[in-house]
Amino acid sequence: MSALDIKGLTCSYGLTRVISDLNLKIANGEIICLLGKSGCGKSTLLKAISGLLQPENGSITVHDTLVSSSEMMVSPENRNIGMIFQDYALFPHLDVFHNVAFGLKGQPRSDIKKRVQEMLELVSLEGLEKRYPHELSGGQQQRVAIARSLARKPSLLLLDEPFSNIDSEVRQRLIRDIRQILKQQHVAALFVTHSKEEGLDFADSVATMEQGRIRHVTTAKEVSSI
Repeated sequence: MSALDIKGLTCSYGLTRVISDLNLKIANGEIICLLGKSGCGKSTLLKAISGLLQPENGSITVHDTLVSSSEMMVSPENRNIGMIFQDYALFPHLDVFHNVAFGLKGQPRSDIKKRVQEMLELVSLEGLEKRYPHELSGGQQQRVAIARSLARKPSLLLLDEPFSNIDSEVRQRLIRDIRQILKQQHVAALFVTHSKEEGLDFADSVATMEQGRIRHVTTAKEVSSI
């Protein structure tokens, strides 16, 4: 069973075709980096996977469940997909605890508290539950975003340029730590970046995207040896 299986995906904006006959598969627990120049279709692909854009042709399957085709669309909130953005997208009026708990609404309070504490321990933010985003460093804010995304136990995590706003020293530590967290939780991930170096440090494999298609997929070890 694959975490993500995309077959023959074609998507357009208006009259412009952005993705054409794209195929990509991610195994359970695998982290794939998606590399490509601006305008090659990376952001459009993330929107299609997350359920914000319906394909004209092809299909998207998450853990053997069809979530998108030209005939049907599962809503974003019912796909069990986590998303981490470049700007973290934290709620400024909520403290760390309630940011992490945001996606757990409807569950018993005791279960929410337990899950939030588990996630904060996982990302080494214990004791910061009552702080607000503006009181945290960039690296800490990114850890809150990671904790919030993993709190709902997603089957797939999408990361859109998550380290680009963080200074170099903190970035390297976060890449290492977040990779370890994903491996520990056995969460598959698709990581979008412009940085080949980030991709090689973070991912198991590198998928190169050009003109709306995946041109080739190579293991990170093979790329780094070139």
